[in-house]
Amino acid sequence: FGVSSIDKNKKISSFSNYGSGVNFAMPGKDIEVPDYEDVDSYAIGSGTSYSSPLLAAAAALVKSDNPGCTYDYVLEVFNANVEDLGNAGKDNYYGYGMVNFNSSKFSKPVVVFSWSWALILEIIPLSKNSPNILQFTG
Repeated sequence: FGVSSIDKNKKISSFSNYGSGVNFAMPGKDIEVPDYEDVDSYAIGSGTSYSSPLLAAAAALVKSDNPGCTYDYVLEVFNANVEDLGNAGKDNYYGYGMVNFNSSKFSKPVVVFSWSWALILEIIPLSKNSPNILQFTG
């Protein structure tokens, strides 16, 4: 999947890539992450290098719930749970929009996705038979 970067106002980041290859837009500007030089603090980073792993993590959780699924299945799940940004439909800046698993559009969501700007990734198994939660909390 091609991914562009958006800011906390869900607007395209000034540094983001764009074009017909963009499928989705994910947070990528002013992301709070653990500081690799000081493990007890956080740093702010920006770039599509932050956006891409968020989409990849969501795809991995979709696949973990359905290991034999195809690219088309993951695309279907994403498209059923997208918040359209920019021009209606797919566009060169936001693609189809931001994948949002808080959406109720998909009849059996495999992932619950909540999003805030102080991002710490947690994967929380609810039970052996329930889906994982990909939760970004501050």
